[in-house]
Amino acid sequence: MCKDATATELYGYLGIDSVTSYNWGCSANLDGEFADVTDAYMQKIEEENGKLSVPFYPNISVGWDNNVRFNKFIPGVIKNNTPEAFKSACEKVKAFADESMGRRIMKAPFITVNSWNEWTETSYLEPDDLYGYGYLEAIKEVFGE
Repeated sequence: MCKDATATELYGYLGIDSVTSYNWGCSANLDGEFADVTDAYMQKIEEENGKLSVPFYPNISVGWDNNVRFNKFIPGVIKNNTPEAFKSACEKVKAFADESMGRRIMKAPFITVNSWNEWTETSYLEPDDLYGYGYLEAIKEVFGE
């Protein structure tokens, strides 16, 4: 394998048959309004999906702000990641996955969520005092029967 191998060549060499990412930070600037970050993520994965030789399985991020870990403010904060905004993001990611399944790009209807309990990143689904079960209800409304 030469050092200038393309991603497609690398996937084939390693036997990789699909890709995903841990959170939206790999595809979008995590600094701004949740709705804007969602739209940037959707645009990026649409563009990248057309270039990939393997299926891309999307994810849904709940939010991002890891400043609790630092003594001074670090840019990169998603604002207004309410359950309503999260539900809208779920709907957009689901539409992407449904369309990919329709074109037989994805081999299974698989979407990951970041994350269940990343409290120090403000990216968690667990119920809290601010929104209660709001994020879980959003998932139920979009992906439930």
